[in-house]
Amino acid sequence: MKSLVILLLLITSALHAQNNIPEEMAGTWELKVPGEGEVPSQIFQWIFYSNDSGENIAEFHWLFKRIEDLDYLTVFAVKGNLVVDHNVFTLSTFTTGSQQIGGKLEFYEEIKWFTEGDPKFDRYPKHESHFFEIEANKLKVQDDFNGDGDFDDQEETTIYTKVN
Repeated sequence: MKSLVILLLLITSALHAQNNIPEEMAGTWELKVPGEGEVPSQIFQWIFYSNDSGENIAEFHWLFKRIEDLDYLTVFAVKGNLVVDHNVFTLSTFTTGSQQIGGKLEFYEEIKWFTEGDPKFDRYPKHESHFFEIEANKLKVQDDFNGDGDFDDQEETTIYTKVN
């Protein structure tokens, strides 16, 4: 009986460890890229954290700044539950958002968030997995978009820098 209890504790802690955000992953990671035309600056951002309830959360934001903007605007955002298993993280979306008004270059003051049942929620991905590696302050996110078994094609590997 004692062996069974120890075995269950080991299995439980091993399973729980896979769902914890690795310490080096927690925080905000950004990729700043030049824009063009009316949008000279863009940021793509991953944010990984545990909320007050102990749930692991991931957020992805696409931000840009037009010439007339003082701050960056959120064009697209998803927020969801996060599971990390070895070198793969999976985001299961529970809310999506944007400051953009109807696909135009007009924006709300704050992000408008949408949940399941709202047609605007259905525009964005609901479940996605990404391969990743972390080296120092760099997060390499890899996606085999064309299914050829590698990450060598254009835009299949993106490198983000940790900002906090």
